[in-house]
Amino acid sequence: MLVIRDAQLAKLQSQPRRNVELQFVRILFQHYPQECLSAGEARIQAFVKRGIRNAASHGYLSIDAIGLYITLMMILGSEFDSDPQLDWAQVQLDDFSRPPSERIRALFQITLQYLDNTAGGACQHLVRAMLRIRKYDFETPLNLTAEELNDKLAADLALFYPEKAVSQGDLVNQALIQRASEHAAESGIVGPNGVAIWVTLAFMLGIGFYVDPIFWWASEALSETRKFDEKERVARLLTRACEHLDASLRMSGDHH
Repeated sequence: MLVIRDAQLAKLQSQPRRNVELQFVRILFQHYPQECLSAGEARIQAFVKRGIRNAASHGYLSIDAIGLYITLMMILGSEFDSDPQLDWAQVQLDDFSRPPSERIRALFQITLQYLDNTAGGACQHLVRAMLRIRKYDFETPLNLTAEELNDKLAADLALFYPEKAVSQGDLVNQALIQRASEHAAESGIVGPNGVAIWVTLAFMLGIGFYVDPIFWWASEALSETRKFDEKERVARLLTRACEHLDASLRMSGDHH
């Protein structure tokens, strides 16, 4: 977990913006080494720039508030401020009745409680969800109507990660499926199997996973396969997703 000490904040506050960005990059590498080494310094710099810009758009301009905002991006996904799964975060984020520093700290504490409730205190629920997804067959062709696919996706999310699916509720899960399906279509993925993979990734990694520098492999897979047909693009996205999942399970120490 990223915890920026007061001395670090004081040092950052007195520096030009470029130096501040680089300091945040170093802090992320210190606290999230696996994720940052996987993404590389250039992508983490892009992640920090996005965090500073997005934080400012919500009125967070101080170094400590920006630091917490970037931490929330690491925990919840870089587009957490527009993710239909995280409406509770957006309400807190833009509660203008409170000072920015007070509401971002409150949101951080609420997020920690949310993680306890969904992932589990030792992330045991999250690890089990990853194991279920890794064993799932995403390749057998799905011959379903749009309505049937929607019902299947909702059932699959509850099967994969019941703690999160129940916590969010049916309406939120349906909103996620709808938004993620739209994003998939914008990227040229409209077949049932591709949509199923996309929705699962959005559920696990955040609605903006495909443009998130932390999950660089997703945007890379999609850009690499622009010249291929949809079936090949989906296959390559699935391959990269499984590679990421395997690496995450190895990091968790629970991959048997």
